[in-house]
Amino acid sequence: TMRIWAFPAIYPYDYHGAKWHGIFAHRQYKALIKCGADLKVIVPVLWYPPFPFYLLDKEWKKQADMNYPLQREYDGVMVYHPRISNKKPNRLERKSYVERYTNAVLQFFKDNKIKPDPATDIVYSQWIPDSGLAQNIAKKLGLKSGILSIGDDVVVYPYENERNRQWFIKTINEADWNFTVADYLGRETCKIAGGKVPYHIIHMGA
Repeated sequence: TMRIWAFPAIYPYDYHGAKWHGIFAHRQYKALIKCGADLKVIVPVLWYPPFPFYLLDKEWKKQADMNYPLQREYDGVMVYHPRISNKKPNRLERKSYVERYTNAVLQFFKDNKIKPDPATDIVYSQWIPDSGLAQNIAKKLGLKSGILSIGDDVVVYPYENERNRQWFIKTINEADWNFTVADYLGRETCKIAGGKVPYHIIHMGA
């Protein structure tokens, strides 16, 4: 059985304003499970200290209000929320966000004694900026990766600045499979990457 570790940028959560976040991704995941895949969702979230210390910082308080559990089941799909190191003030963090995100997910696998198998496990992510983070996980674990572009991550994000463009190109080139929800996004991806990038279209309707 193929085991898919899915990394959506956002995912439905029973909280004001978040109940329909990532609903299209969720429906796609449900379809994959119905087809026989063993799919788990990983959505890392920022760490915050216990009460009353989280009241000292607006970002900490926001995370405390949302109160993500370490794991939950949403509509038959298992969802995990590893904690990303999030010290305040920011100067106390000696590692980049990419490193902290990667460490949080790798620690999740270690704590849960999960050893992904390159023969059966893959990393699947959507939204190019976050897909680059997920691909770091895939490389560390020796797994193949698939990425799905869905819109502004192709037509807006890479054009905002040179750093974004380079991250986009790096993410596209390192993926084992490139998927997109529309052909024009695939064509735009090739234009940004400066050459033909093989891609597959997976339509996602409203």
